[in-house]
Amino acid sequence: MLVKLYKNNLIKALLFAFVALSGIIVSTLIANYFKKPIEIIPESKVQLILCSKDFNGFDVLPKNQIVKLIDKKIPAYAANGQFVNPTIVVAKRGGVGSEVACGYLYIKAGTESNGPLRSWENVYINPHPFGGHIADNKSISSKHESLFTELLFSLDNISYRANKDSQEVKSANWAALMNVSDIIEFNISLNTEDRSGFIEEISIGYRCFNPETGKETHDCRFEVIERRGL
Repeated sequence: MLVKLYKNNLIKALLFAFVALSGIIVSTLIANYFKKPIEIIPESKVQLILCSKDFNGFDVLPKNQIVKLIDKKIPAYAANGQFVNPTIVVAKRGGVGSEVACGYLYIKAGTESNGPLRSWENVYINPHPFGGHIADNKSISSKHESLFTELLFSLDNISYRANKDSQEVKSANWAALMNVSDIIEFNISLNTEDRSGFIEEISIGYRCFNPETGKETHDCRFEVIERRGL
């Protein structure tokens, strides 16, 4: 009797195992049959467009990829806590299908009495609210001549202080700003109490690319449409 019961239990166990295994196999086959094929993503075509960290990278840019915010020598200084002869420059974005990949901010300024900018003097450039007193020591390259200072900054990392007494140095990506804003208004001044202060040139140079192909292009455009001040 016990032997017969044992055989019956063994047969039931084997049948149960067979049914369970069959269910797993059938479920797997059904799942594989309806499973969406794995999409193979081709290698990205995006090419990394770089701007070298020196004046040569700026100098070799095509002229039509440099927009001069200040294109002539203008007097500028501060007195009684206020900027004298502040300038507002409005730039407009043009071109279709391209974006700014990288670029430069170029500054040429000084004082007639001393020449190059001193440590407490700086240029104020504010495409509100992403600018202020530009931090000279964050430039990627600089030239201090006898009559003026030339500074070059990376457009994707502009360091500034919101006001001249602030200890906090902020940073902003102006390349990204130029990609999202069709109109940008720059407030420009010179932070010096020397009344012979001047700004001779402020320019933005840029390289462009097509975000769909990743290839460099030359059809993104920025132009000054208005200047208020000197």
